[in-house]
Amino acid sequence: MIETQILRESSSKLLFFWKRLICLFPCTFPDLLQSLCVGVVRKQSKSSTIIVIPITVESHREHQALVNRLVSTDEPAVVVAASGMCEGGRIVNYLKALLPDERNDVLFAGYQAQGTLGREIQSGSHAVDIDNQPIKANAQIHTISGYSAHADQSDLLKFVTGIPAQPKAVHLIHGEKEAKRELGEKLETEGIEVVY
Repeated sequence: MIETQILRESSSKLLFFWKRLICLFPCTFPDLLQSLCVGVVRKQSKSSTIIVIPITVESHREHQALVNRLVSTDEPAVVVAASGMCEGGRIVNYLKALLPDERNDVLFAGYQAQGTLGREIQSGSHAVDIDNQPIKANAQIHTISGYSAHADQSDLLKFVTGIPAQPKAVHLIHGEKEAKRELGEKLETEGIEVVY
């Protein structure tokens, strides 16, 4: 499960992690990011060892069927779930069903506010309360730091230039046109290709 803040910031961030995968798996996306995610994943799949089967889940019935399928099978999957610090929406169903299994991983892409379910999970609690039920938190929990929606230009430059394996390209997809242009120019002086 990957919180969607990562895709709002830049699709290249998700690709940084996917380039390390060699597998065939279904990938679910929330409605609002469906076209962006599927387009990026399909483009990347053509030039890497990843074969992705994009699955879009529109109705609650389809969503619950997918949750049940993931619980009842050993099928690998990547679920991109909406942000909201795990306080509501479909992420709650995924966490309730998949958090107890130590074979699963939960990847937080950024800040989780104090007092939220997301922060409780991120902090390493062994059990959490979801829908008034105690749920064991046996899944592997990961956090990618530096993906703040509130980072300024210098923070973003430090983040990108601090990546050990420099990305070949950075996709600038969010922000004011002039700010993206300025950031893009600075990234290009670092030898990084910029895609707008």
